[in-house]
Amino acid sequence: MKARRMIMMLAGQTLCAVSAGMLRFCNFGMDPYNSGVLGLWHMTGLLDFGTFSLIVCLLLLAIDLLFLDRKRLGMGTVYNMVIMGYVIDFTYKTLKGLLPGASIAVRIIFLFAGLALLCYSSSMYHVADMGVSPYDCIPLSISERVRFRFRTVRLTSDCIMVLIGLIGRQMPGVTTIITALCLGPFIELFNPLNRRLIGEEKKDMKK
Repeated sequence: MKARRMIMMLAGQTLCAVSAGMLRFCNFGMDPYNSGVLGLWHMTGLLDFGTFSLIVCLLLLAIDLLFLDRKRLGMGTVYNMVIMGYVIDFTYKTLKGLLPGASIAVRIIFLFAGLALLCYSSSMYHVADMGVSPYDCIPLSISERVRFRFRTVRLTSDCIMVLIGLIGRQMPGVTTIITALCLGPFIELFNPLNRRLIGEEKKDMKK
């Protein structure tokens, strides 16, 4: 079971980053978190995107460790921090090199493919339950401490990231709206399948 969880976490996190790179390539906006990170990156102009993303994650991790719930952190947190920005950047640059000047039809195909992959891969690493990303940890912990609904806290944090993106010339788009409002329900659709893949459903039936 633990080996399956590990494989699912590694695959889920990696594919999640690939999907974000695909969404960046199609240029219809990004998810709220990456909108904010890209906006900050545009404003600073420092380093490559992968390294800059890692620094942002380290700062968020410091907030988690100093003020919030450390129990939500784990191996998945570390893997997310290390690979996310670099895989996004690699996927984006690879697609730009292979499909320079892609038509809007091609970009729409990548939009739907990227969103589908994002939902499924996000479900993979959530079901694996080996630690959330430094950003995800913040609204989860705050919602428990102040007893506000998680949806309210998450929407607030996402709006802040979108605003940061706007300041840094990272415009929101249809991808931003879809991921902010619909990602959770679509992730839940894939959860039963991924639980079966790691044998959780069989365990529950025995109980």
